[in-house]
Amino acid sequence: MNVVLVSSNATKHLSLEMFSKYNSKLDNYKISVIGVIIDLNKEKSNFIVHLYKLAKRQRKYNGKFILSQIINIVFYVSMTKIFGFKKKYINKVPSKKILNIDNLNSNKFIQIIKENKIDVVCLLGTRIVSAKILDKLKNVKFINIHSSDPTKYRGQPAFFWEIFDGRRNVQLTIHEATKNLDSGRIIKSKIFPIKYSYNLFFCISFNNQMSENHVFELFFDSLIDIKRGKINYFSYVPNSKIMVIPSIYDTLRAQLNCLRLS
Repeated sequence: MNVVLVSSNATKHLSLEMFSKYNSKLDNYKISVIGVIIDLNKEKSNFIVHLYKLAKRQRKYNGKFILSQIINIVFYVSMTKIFGFKKKYINKVPSKKILNIDNLNSNKFIQIIKENKIDVVCLLGTRIVSAKILDKLKNVKFINIHSSDPTKYRGQPAFFWEIFDGRRNVQLTIHEATKNLDSGRIIKSKIFPIKYSYNLFFCISFNNQMSENHVFELFFDSLIDIKRGKINYFSYVPNSKIMVIPSIYDTLRAQLNCLRLS
């Protein structure tokens, strides 16, 4: 069984670390990790255009004005960069195993998957895979990490809405990627306890980092089950609401929960 890992440039450490740690282990099960595809997402090169598109997409889910969406996005991203937990990663993957592409939702991506006879695509921190890609690669299984319980929270950002609601845990989930966001059948899941800290943005990024090993284990176990043809799918009713980058008001409310629960 041939597998490829895919992530965005901003979160490529997920794929690189997973490749380094689990590639040899998966070989024992005759699962070959062909390499890591990094989606450079070239539309981000024009920051203003990308920001507008993201705000417009969020408006579709919550109905708020585009200008307010832009303000919320800029505030949230800025605070994450300033106060977020920073961890250095060492790239141990041979360069020949890493392939950069301009756009995940492109004919180039389809070509790579077909030429390498890929059976499973593992998505780690990517943009949404388009219906066009899924339709043209119907014989390929796409699996995705969602750091939440999709019956309660679909969308983004990871860990935020659980903290907003004052929960003590998140549900890390590996599910099939489908045309509908965060609604595919669940393959594996695990409860991960939230470690609260006084600063919201440090709390979110720190818990994201600390959950990575659990995410890798879930992917590892999921690939073995897929190889063996013994997947115990969990079907569910996904929440009809799609979560997006929160407003400044919601962010302040979540910050109060960090202070209260730390």
